[in-house]
Amino acid sequence: MERKSISKLGRNIFLYSVITYILTVLMYICINSLAMVPVLDWIAQFLGIFLFCSISYVNVWEEGHRDCNRVAVGTFQKDMLKGFKAGLVATIPLFALYLVLLLSRLGIIPTQYLGMDTFEIYKIFSMPTVTLLNAIYKPSVVMELSAVKMILIFLTTLTLPISSLLAYVLGYNDFSVIETIKFNKKEQ
Repeated sequence: MERKSISKLGRNIFLYSVITYILTVLMYICINSLAMVPVLDWIAQFLGIFLFCSISYVNVWEEGHRDCNRVAVGTFQKDMLKGFKAGLVATIPLFALYLVLLLSRLGIIPTQYLGMDTFEIYKIFSMPTVTLLNAIYKPSVVMELSAVKMILIFLTTLTLPISSLLAYVLGYNDFSVIETIKFNKKEQ
């Protein structure tokens, strides 16, 4: 079995996140077409983050599981941060967009593109966490974002690296959440 480099694993995570992005947009359209009820927004947010994290989870978990065997055989050095590093690689486009948001907030570059505020553009490209972003700041004008709110927005970009870290560590330790749930149900 071929060992995946961090960049290759990151590329795979990115491709899975693009698929998840499309699914999340479709889900938000369906849920928002039902009614504009705030509870549905939070349900959609939970489902969006769950989709966003779970689709790449399996790939990263398997890589962690394979790396555990490679370390045991001696063909690979232990790197428990491999999942986090790959998640960072997958998040580079969103980090670049955050940098544009930050530079426009600092007044270094224009705040409007194609008639839209840069924060609105950022929210479009970070659809799985859009309800959280709306909760952080409703007016959606980049020049009105405080430093604390900019930090909170940055923390939402870490969703994928953190979920990749968790998946890799669980895979490395051969802990399967699904099997644990199934096993506990059979015991009852």
